[in-house]
Order: sequence, then structure tokens, then C-alpha cells
Amino acid sequence: MNDLFRHPLKKASVIPYHTQVRERVLALIQAGTLLPGTKLPSEPEVAALMGVSRMTANKALLGLMNDGYLIREKGRGTFVAPRHQHRPGRLYVAVADSPANVLEDYYLGALYWHVHATFAKLGSSVSVVPLTADLPATQECGIVAINPPQPAVEELLGFVRIGASVVVLGANWSEQNLATVDSDNFAGASLAVDHLADLGHHRVMFLGGLPNDSNTIDRVRGFRAAATARGLGTSSDDVLVVPEAHGFDLDTEDEIFRRLSRSDGPTAVFAGGPHLAIRLLAAAQRRGLRVPEDLSLVGYDDPSFMSLAYPGLTTIRQPLEDMAAAACRKLLERVDHESSLSGNIMLAPDLLLRASTAPPVRAFARN
Repeated sequence: MNDLFRHPLKKASVIPYHTQVRERVLALIQAGTLLPGTKLPSEPEVAALMGVSRMTANKALLGLMNDGYLIREKGRGTFVAPRHQHRPGRLYVAVADSPANVLEDYYLGALYWHVHATFAKLGSSVSVVPLTADLPATQECGIVAINPPQPAVEELLGFVRIGASVVVLGANWSEQNLATVDSDNFAGASLAVDHLADLGHHRVMFLGGLPNDSNTIDRVRGFRAAATARGLGTSSDDVLVVPEAHGFDLDTEDEIFRRLSRSDGPTAVFAGGPHLAIRLLAAAQRRGLRVPEDLSLVGYDDPSFMSLAYPGLTTIRQPLEDMAAAACRKLLERVDHESSLSGNIMLAPDLLLRASTAPPVRAFARN
């Protein structure tokens, strides 16, 4: 055992001695030379074998304990931790928008805080950084990329090639061979359409935001497939995707109600985001339309204003906490060397019924 720790340090290196000691012990663990449960030499012995001070050895071993690679048992010594306790030494949540904007957003912020809480339980801290940040990607680096745009995928793959553990959370660019955890947006759209069709609506409109967002793309696909499967009347006017997820301008509002006011127009709208849903509800009421009597409305996601609106908004709720927990587990699996970091996890959303949907009673006044 002691011979494993006889390792000459690079005296002229700019790498601190404690880092060199840490990397030597970590390499033995990751290579399987030191198996879980193996007892290490005592701290003074490690210091003597590697030619460093006891303080230096202590700093290196404490760092490995903080990162979950070692455990210390009082009166017994220091041992290699069980694999399920290993975790990356550096954890990042990478986001496409500014961190401040992300933390204030319901969807992105909820995912971040759930990731933060999951790793906090393991004693690890998480830094939120822009996707464009120059991250120190190594085998000890774990990155959860929340809802990255497609152009960022190649950069994330570059981190993987360096050896970092990367999981995409809340987006599904599956053809890019990145590990992904997401809610099934295709199925979520189907839930909305099926609910409205079951109520007797024969024409439904989809209103979405961010045309190049993977969630929007999947919701449009799910909407069209479900509308076709249920035999609903469809046309190109039944799908409208606006540039932003947080609302639309007055010209777009006029266009929406132009489409709805046709004699054969939709009697229900599936809004692919909570801000679009609440904005559409306000616009309908301002125009003298009753929800749900004149227009049924289904949203997506469930921030508090969805239930506080009048009427409360029926919506598709994503399992955000479960998504974040699954992404963290997937990251830890890779660090434990128990599985390759690939493949997709799709979690099912559910339909949350409130008062904004009902059978179509009559067509509202057509201009």
C-alpha cells in the first residue's frame, strides 16, 4: 500500500504541492487501484511518503473528503468513499441568458434552484455561469446546461471531449448525442389538445414563443400530431409562434383575434407558456370575451399567477423538481464511472385542471 504513495512531486512546477498530492490520490481512486472501503495510510505517513508537510497532506485529503472521494471515521482512519458518494469537485449551471435574468425566470430559475438544492444536500456548491464562460473543464468538472440553444451544443460537446461531465436539462437536442433530461413537451401538447377535444372543441389554436427553442419545437409537433389524431380541423393559421416567450405586441394581438374571429375559427387556444397564456387571457377580457364561455384557454407551466388569475388557468405542469434531480443523478453516474453519460430521460408532464376550459357554448361575437 505505502508504495502507491511514493510519488515524486514536481518541485519546479507551478502546480501547488497540495494539488499534486490530491491529483495523485485521485488518480489511484479513479483507476480503481484504491477501491471503495480501502484504508489510506495515516496523514503523517502520506506526508512522509510524498515528501510534503503534514499541513500540505491535510489540505489535499480534506479537499478529497469535501468532494466525496474520501471519508474519515473517528478513531479508525481515512477510507475511500463508496462510489455513490463521489461527486464532481467543480459544479456549474450554464445558462444562455444572464444569470440574473435566469434566476428571476419561473422555468429556468426553478430548474436552477432545484439543482442547487440537490447538490447542497451532498455538501456541494453550484456556480451559475453564462454558457459563453471560459470554464475549467476537466474530469472533475460537472456542467448542467439549462435549456441551451442549438448553437451552444457544439461547445458543450467540446467540454465532453475534454473529459467534463455534461448534462442538458430542459431542452432536447437529442440528435447531438448529449445526455439530456427533459419533460416530454410532445406529450404535454397532446394532453392539452386531448383535453380540449374531449370538451367538444373542433378547432384549436397553438400560440407559442421562441421559434428556435427546442421546447417550442416539440410542443408544435405534439400539437399538430394530436390535432390530426383527434380529427380536429387544422390550417396554417392554427399555429402562431411569436419571437418572445413573455408576451406579444399589439399588432400580434390583433392578428391572434383576427384568426379567432373567423366564422370557422378556433374556439380554444393552447398557449405554450405561462406568460403567453396570462397575456392572452387579459387581451380576451379587454375585448369583451368571456373565458371559458367564449374562449377556452390552456397554458403551459404553473407559476403562482396561473392559479391566481380569474378564472384560474388550466395548464400543463412540468415535473421541474424531478427533472433537476434526475439531471444531478445522471451527472453523478458519470463521475462514479458506473455508466457512460449519454441517452435521454423524458419525464411525463401532467394536466392541471382549472376554470379556463369548458365545452364551447356559443361562438363569440364575430367582427
